[in-house]
Amino acid sequence: MCGILLYLNKKNFLSSKEIKLIKKTTKLLYHRGPDHQNSIIKKNIFLFHSRLSIQDPNQRSNQPMIKNHKNNKYYLMFNGEIYNFKELKKKISKKINFQTTSDTEVLINNYIFKKHKPEFILDFEGMFAFTIYNEKDNSIIFGRDYFGQKPLYYFSNEKKIIISSEIKPILNLINSKYKHINIQSAKEYFLENDYFKKRETLFNNINLILPGEVGYVMNNQVFFKRLYKKIKPKKNNSRKKYIDFMKKNIINHTISDKKISLSLSSGLDSSLIAQVIYTKFKKNYNLTAYTYDFEGGSYEYEKAKKFAKSYNKKIKKVLINKNYLINNFEKFVKANEGPIGGIAQFGLFKVCNQAKKDGFDVILSGFGLDECFGSYQSFKKNINNKSFELIDKKNISNNDLINRDEFSDIIKNINDYFFKIKIPRTTHMVDRSSMYNSIEMRLPFLERKFVEKSVSMIKKSEKIDKLMIRNYMQKNCKSEINWLTPKQHVPHPQNLWLKKGKFSNWVDKLLKKNYLYDKVSFLNKKKIINSWKNFKNSDNESDSGYLFWQLINLYFFVKNFSK
Repeated sequence: MCGILLYLNKKNFLSSKEIKLIKKTTKLLYHRGPDHQNSIIKKNIFLFHSRLSIQDPNQRSNQPMIKNHKNNKYYLMFNGEIYNFKELKKKISKKINFQTTSDTEVLINNYIFKKHKPEFILDFEGMFAFTIYNEKDNSIIFGRDYFGQKPLYYFSNEKKIIISSEIKPILNLINSKYKHINIQSAKEYFLENDYFKKRETLFNNINLILPGEVGYVMNNQVFFKRLYKKIKPKKNNSRKKYIDFMKKNIINHTISDKKISLSLSSGLDSSLIAQVIYTKFKKNYNLTAYTYDFEGGSYEYEKAKKFAKSYNKKIKKVLINKNYLINNFEKFVKANEGPIGGIAQFGLFKVCNQAKKDGFDVILSGFGLDECFGSYQSFKKNINNKSFELIDKKNISNNDLINRDEFSDIIKNINDYFFKIKIPRTTHMVDRSSMYNSIEMRLPFLERKFVEKSVSMIKKSEKIDKLMIRNYMQKNCKSEINWLTPKQHVPHPQNLWLKKGKFSNWVDKLLKKNYLYDKVSFLNKKKIINSWKNFKNSDNESDSGYLFWQLINLYFFVKNFSK
């Protein structure tokens, strides 16, 4: 994984003052690429790339990568992985020269081979964000992968265009009059638990490049084209062919010149990844697994340990306690450039941190398989319908605060989950949690062709989710775990910790401070404090404290990002 920053002055060559500020700003992206950093200045353009080297760690694959071809010069900055790059390289190597063994060079050469057509990205299987500067016509093309696994943001006004892997560098490079929190997006987060439905971010004037989209800068104007915005199920897949493809896809995600680890939960999805890898490579592949758990009880570890033991594999336990949340909440909101979705992301942060400390640069995860098969049981769970008058005197309920599956036809509406609801939140969480720790997290179940094949295999009549996968595991897995039981929600202590104890007392002090309510005028402090007291005093364990989790997030978000 890597960090990208492109700065374009629309009117003049870059001044020494601009260059000095940009160079200082690049340090904000060093964590995304600790292995190498480099800048190139061309008249009115500044290109910066920080590299976490995974494929071809040799310096010949450092970036920005410069490609000379037929009296033209191209400058590529790439963040991500292309898992079918060797296959693509064979197809075009007779037409264009290669000087490295990296997937980076395959991207730029395929762009040239396809004569600059934006559809060149449709050949790639993987996760990616990129910019390509064409020196001859002074144009720029940039884009993201199909499900937006790798982030890319942009800012454009009458003077400049900035493209970046994260928002903080953009904030550092724009005039203070543009640095405002997007209050409407903040409201949408608070009311709907979402701020990924559209191009706008939580910051005014800073926008997302959408998943599956490419953008162009031509004559100082920005244009966009959405190349992939709808999942197209592949019909007539036999179960055997599907299982074979699934295993091949997982193995493809192990391609790396660096060591690979695994985030292993107690569930089916990550266990499936482990089973396929353990079976394929047997004793020749030492896949170290990490599982996070919470102080005060075993939520994930014991079952994950039982699975790993059946293959004679070691597993490392990463423990999350209340102090970890208190000491890191503000830090992680700042790293996230937005709210932390739930207590599980703290587990993800710590797993990635431990894996990096142990010498790993890559970690696999099972996120995405639930969405492929419409397994949304956790989003259907009912919570207390108590209403609170919190925003603009409008009554809202906890049900309004959490997105859940309300679709009658999963196939028809699954695109919403992939492009508007669940997956954008998941990919954002994964990218920030992993890159904060300078480690690459790969999601095998978010590969485009695998998603399309999986969606076509959904059987709405089946009472057990992912039954075909469960049957495979039941037949082929060494573990004695019964994989034929329906998906179960794994409880986390988020509500319990909010209700009582050290973390609850810490939250209590935050909610009573005037700072948040002074900064976010649509919040009603009196109503919130009363609701907080009712929540804490209630003996009903099913009461949801997510509302107050959101308020903690808003507090630290405003503290770190408001003017």
